Amino acid sequence: MQTKGRKMKSFLIAMIALILVGCGSQSRLDISELDKCISKSTDVDSLVITISDKRLNSQATMLNWKEEETQYGAWVYVKKGDQEVKAEKTIVELVEYRPTKQKSIFARKIGDMLAVEGVNETDHRGPLSDKVILEGILAPAVVEDEDSIVFAEGYELSKESSNTYEIQPSNEEGFKYMIQMDDEGRIEEITVSDLEEVVKTAKFAYSLSESEEKEKSQIKEILNLKNISGGSLIDDFQNV
Repeated sequence: MQTKGRKMKSFLIAMIALILVGCGSQSRLDISELDKCISKSTDVDSLVITISDKRLNSQATMLNWKEEETQYGAWVYVKKGDQEVKAEKTIVELVEYRPTKQKSIFARKIGDMLAVEGVNETDHRGPLSDKVILEGILAPAVVEDEDSIVFAEGYELSKESSNTYEIQPSNEEGFKYMIQMDDEGRIEEITVSDLEEVVKTAKFAYSLSESEEKEKSQIKEILNLKNISGGSLIDDFQNV
C-alpha cells in the first residue's frame, strides 16, 4: 500500500512538473491561459491551478489526491484583474505543492484553523513542525491548543487584550497577523496586514442557525465537518 501510494505521488508530482513548465512562466494568468493549463491536466482531475494574492502574482499547482482513507484537498482563488474566482475545493487536511525547486509549500488544517506554511525542504514527508518558516499570507502558522498558541519561527507573539493576539515578524518587515478569539478561546477572526493596509480577513463560525445550515450546506459538504473539530471557515479569505 505504501509503495503504491509513493508511486501515485511520484506520478502526480511529475504531472505538476510538466504543467509548471507549460504555465509557470507568466507573472499574470488570465482565464484563457488558465483554461490552457487545465486542459493539459484533464487526465488527472486532482490537479488544480491557482494564483496567489494580488501582490505576489505567482502561480503554483496544488496537488490533491487520496491516500488510503485520507482525503487531501485545497481551496484556492484564481486572480483575474481585480476579480477573484473561487475554486471548488477546500482544505481538509494537507496539501503539498512546489512552486520552486528549492521549497515545498504546505497548507493544512490545524485544530479549528486553516494555515498556509512554507518549509525549506524539497522532499518533506510526514507531519509539519509547529515552527516553520512562513511563506503564505493566507494565515499564520498558529496552533490553537487549549491555552497555548505556537507561532512561526522568526515571528513574535504579543497579547493585545484578553481575546486578541498579534503576530508579527521580528524584523518588523512582512505581514502582521491579528488573531481575535471568542470568550471560549476559539479563533474568531484573523486579519492580515502589511505596513500600509489590511490585505485579507478571515472569519470563523462554530455554530450555525437552521437557515444558515441550509445556506452553508454546500460548504459543509466540501469541508467534511467531521474532520474540522466543530468549527468551519464560512467566509473564507476576502480582500477588504
